[in-house]
Amino acid sequence: MRHLRARVEAVAARDVRTLIVGPTGSGKDLVARTIHALSRRAQAPFVAMNCAALPHDLVESSLFGYERGAFTGAVNRHRGYFEQAHRGTIFLDEIAELAPQAQAKLLRVLDAPRFRRVGGEEEITADVRVLSASNQNLRQRIADGHFREDLFHRLNIVTVTVPALAERRPDIPELVAHFLRELGAEQLSFGPSAIEQLQSHSWPGNVRELRSVIERALVFAAGQQIDALDLAGVRNDAVPPSVPSIATAISNLTAAFAAAVRDGSPLPNLRDAIERSLAETALRLAAGNKTAAANLLSMDRKALARRLRQSKAKL
Repeated sequence: MRHLRARVEAVAARDVRTLIVGPTGSGKDLVARTIHALSRRAQAPFVAMNCAALPHDLVESSLFGYERGAFTGAVNRHRGYFEQAHRGTIFLDEIAELAPQAQAKLLRVLDAPRFRRVGGEEEITADVRVLSASNQNLRQRIADGHFREDLFHRLNIVTVTVPALAERRPDIPELVAHFLRELGAEQLSFGPSAIEQLQSHSWPGNVRELRSVIERALVFAAGQQIDALDLAGVRNDAVPPSVPSIATAISNLTAAFAAAVRDGSPLPNLRDAIERSLAETALRLAAGNKTAAANLLSMDRKALARRLRQSKAKL
């Protein structure tokens, strides 16, 4: 992330078109806003457009605006995103979803920063820096015939890659602290078991998912410290998900008793055997965290540790 920050600062200092790539939820919007905030255009508008959210027939009027009476419903003149972003930055998110016809019009504006509003005759010039972002492989989109190669090269003067959260797990404690401040919960903290649980998760939803998990944990947190049990829905992907079922445990206990009878050995204490089995299962469910495992069983942590020592489980 230090490398990413350095690259963002270098890009911000130069007024070049930049393509921001990375998986959904990784923070591409934040990178775009940071580039704008660090640039000489910081005091001018930052205008964001989600290319995937607009119907194809509205993209042109959204980008370039329209005159009164240009089409049914156009009761007033409307300035498009390019005009609104004059002297500032326009951010074209999900650029891969831009319709082919709109791609051609955008290309012309990038070649010469002049355009006309829909239904208008006046030529308008806008001094705009263009940032774009995509979670798709644009080169593959080009190969499939869905994206113009010439437009790709106009947008991709510089590429900034935002890594997935799973690729930067050591950053999670700092991200947690950041989100706690952002959510006005600086007085709370995430305990070691919670941080361990967060760092072992695969994070398919990236930073956006992490923020949601933190918000949910704040709702149900009982004290000043959030532990692993407060993180509903976060699975420890580093631990094999297969935990022995009740049926398996009963089968194993039955086999142990049968073997003792057959061999003439003393019968094992049924209660001790069940408690040891439950302790081992709870430890697996809690991803190796003894405090969380004890809470699952509603028992004292020292009592759980004693049971685990008896079963020679590795803590």
